[in-house]
Amino acid sequence: MVYLVNPPCPPGTVSNKDTMGGLGQLYPAGTPTIMPPIDLPYLAALFRQHRIPCVTLDCLGSGIDTGDLLLALKRDRPRLVALRTSLPSLEWDLKLAELIRTIVDTEMIMFGPCLKYLGNLALREGHVDSIVPGEAELVLPKLAAATPGSLVAGVVRRGSTVVDDTDRIENLDELPFPAWDLLPYNNYHCHGLVRNLRPFVTALTSRGCPHGCAYCPYPVVQGRKMRLRSAQNVVKEMAWLEHSLGVRAVLFRDPEFAINRDRVTAICEGMLQRSLTLSWRCETRIENLDPELLSLMARAGCVGINLGIESANGDILRGVGRHSFPYEKARTLIDCCHRLGIETFCLFVLGLPGENLRSALATIDYALALAPRAVQFTVATPYPGTGLWEWASTNGYIEEGSFSAMTGYEATMRTEHLRVDELASLRDYAYRAWSMRGAAPWFRIAGSVKNLVCELRATASFLRERRELRVKSVACGTGVANG
Repeated sequence: MVYLVNPPCPPGTVSNKDTMGGLGQLYPAGTPTIMPPIDLPYLAALFRQHRIPCVTLDCLGSGIDTGDLLLALKRDRPRLVALRTSLPSLEWDLKLAELIRTIVDTEMIMFGPCLKYLGNLALREGHVDSIVPGEAELVLPKLAAATPGSLVAGVVRRGSTVVDDTDRIENLDELPFPAWDLLPYNNYHCHGLVRNLRPFVTALTSRGCPHGCAYCPYPVVQGRKMRLRSAQNVVKEMAWLEHSLGVRAVLFRDPEFAINRDRVTAICEGMLQRSLTLSWRCETRIENLDPELLSLMARAGCVGINLGIESANGDILRGVGRHSFPYEKARTLIDCCHRLGIETFCLFVLGLPGENLRSALATIDYALALAPRAVQFTVATPYPGTGLWEWASTNGYIEEGSFSAMTGYEATMRTEHLRVDELASLRDYAYRAWSMRGAAPWFRIAGSVKNLVCELRATASFLRERRELRVKSVACGTGVANG
């Protein structure tokens, strides 16, 4: 028997291993985002297809803690345990592997994209026999069916220094649909991104991203070649999810869902032809959108779009391989989304190369002016393998060496002009600015006089902080022009 495991989260966190190209993020405990890495249900489907005895455990979705997992392994004594790891959870997952080896004598495998860069660390600990740094769906079924100890392409065993993840699944239509029925999919939710509709699952209709932005792990992990599932295959999966599993909402996890306009059009038209009632959300660049396409997406069930804006500064964007998008066009498209009932979630990054106080404040103001339904302010994180990692390493800008700090939200890298603590303060200020936007606070309060006083004090503190930051940005004279 084989155990496929999404391990329990590190203490005090929620581990989302599906984001950042599969490198993953950590959220504070209590964050209402519960979803597994999508390679887990894909693997479960492949093991079932090949009739390989397998138990699939998503500890996050099932609420299984370390003790429960160890008891299950002691009871079933599987011959192979495959743990899905991620960058910020790797150190914790290695401790878990050590614990498992004290309970059961089994072959211990770790898989996950971060192992392309940190595989030697995982193998050096001595509790992991092999790693799979590439696409696990291509490798793990072969490994499970092979004679123990035999060589399998894509598997790196202890004692080897060769990490080969060059093979990728070219025809994604050949994959079976993810076996959500073998996972606790009724427990999954994603912080209101699909209006809290449940059951909710994720879907991946493409892999790879051709843009190659210096800060982004997706092209590093999935490659810059776009591998697109056919529109017919995607629509068939959506129909299966709705009619066979009763799924009501889907979050598409593609890094660039709308990059191929004709394919998105065919997917939407196919969903309309089948009269599907699924609500769904995707992520894409704002330049891929136009009012006609947005109207079709809305009629096909799109209720939200995540838009990577990143920065308001054109020079900073060009420095990481992005192009700026005119504010007027962006605001027009966001307003169009809202008229169609599509919520917008704009993503911004503080601390990219060239960032200073003035440019960071301009980006925060830009986010407020765009007026999306929600925002995310992350701090530039030097993910291994990216151009940002190379830049930060070369210049000695990485100040937090723990992989557990690479959550996307913690400041681990300074810039030429800003310290790590200043970037953390700017991130916090950005969220305060967002929370204080709009009408005067007394129009937004439905509480007691005490609450009103607290709100007014918070507003005064925020305005004082804003003035101080503006004065400091002028005084520092760093002179990066707004894009």
